[in-house]
Amino acid sequence: MAELYHVHAHLAIVKDGQWLALPANVGILSQCNYEMHTHDQTGIIHIETPTLKTFTLGQFFDIWGQPLSSTNVAGITGNVVAYINDNGDSRRYMGDLRNIELTSLRDITLQIGTPAVSTLATYSWYEQQ
Repeated sequence: MAELYHVHAHLAIVKDGQWLALPANVGILSQCNYEMHTHDQTGIIHIETPTLKTFTLGQFFDIWGQPLSSTNVAGITGNVVAYINDNGDSRRYMGDLRNIELTSLRDITLQIGTPAVSTLATYSWYEQQ
């Protein structure tokens, strides 16, 4: 299958100010790879597909087999506040977390509990390009 669409998004999960690692190899099975997957614990979500379509954070959590709601992120419970950063344009996300679209070079931060710092986690994309 030819890969025509290949982008990366970044997910940071922060509990009480501590950045938690995403597991490596989410969506990578011995017999196949899901179109959305991780290779390592950096939080980079790889999206590789032969057709252009919309991918959401909820779909990624379904592949991971973990819950995602305003009070539960992968079994970590508490009030969840979401932020989206698109090329320096940071904003709080007020909708359903499952509907956050995974787009090229988008940083998503899910804060649970008390934030330790006022700055959002971001990824240095120039290292991936």
